[in-house]
Amino acid sequence: RRVESRVGGRPALGERRVLRGLWQPFEAATLPCFALDTRTERTLRTNRNVDRATIIGAAQREALEDWLARGAEGPDPDAPKLILSGRPVGLPRADEARVPGAALRADDWHGYPASCRALMQAVLDADLDDVVMLCGDPHYSCVVCIEATGRVGDETRRCRLHVGVASGLNASLPFANGHPRELLRDTVTLPWSDDGLVAKATATPLSSAPRQFCELAVRLGADCLQGFQVSKPLHRSSLLDFLIRSDW
Repeated sequence: RRVESRVGGRPALGERRVLRGLWQPFEAATLPCFALDTRTERTLRTNRNVDRATIIGAAQREALEDWLARGAEGPDPDAPKLILSGRPVGLPRADEARVPGAALRADDWHGYPASCRALMQAVLDADLDDVVMLCGDPHYSCVVCIEATGRVGDETRRCRLHVGVASGLNASLPFANGHPRELLRDTVTLPWSDDGLVAKATATPLSSAPRQFCELAVRLGADCLQGFQVSKPLHRSSLLDFLIRSDW
């Protein structure tokens, strides 16, 4: 049903969501952002179709690819691009590295290898190194740097995707809480890599607290997502400050 709510003479966000889905490009503090819907459009997975299953629909994937391409050509191409995803990508989990097919049970991007490769290929195609994905879900906090190598036409390219994983505001089911000890501390080739695209990830655990208030901040001067600050506890939680350091 069409939602007729309007704000300032323009369609309200609820209307656009009903008509177009739960994903949305927008701006925050002048920075380009894209909020993904990684829940409602995913396809059913089995051991027979896991290489073809997708975590986002075709229209959403095409919109994300177009958004990345326009970011590379926009008025401020060096500004960081922020992707918001409820499910993380790039976590170098020990079980996935050691047991073939373990990612089939993953509830995040790694359970959909075709979507993982499409995401990194879109970053390669746009020739960007300043894309940051902010995620949740594991109920702990870490940063991951994914470096991918692949082909764009006849050219071999490399790109970097920075991933910040933040603890949730609420974690009322302890059995659902992950822990950073599930992550390998070395640089790991991710299980969804193939002959056409190789992705390697390095994780830095930040906190095992299942509940935190998180802030993503932009800092200028370096070329990698790094660093964090933890303030004094606030309502049994802490403030985690991810610092995006870039040349922008």
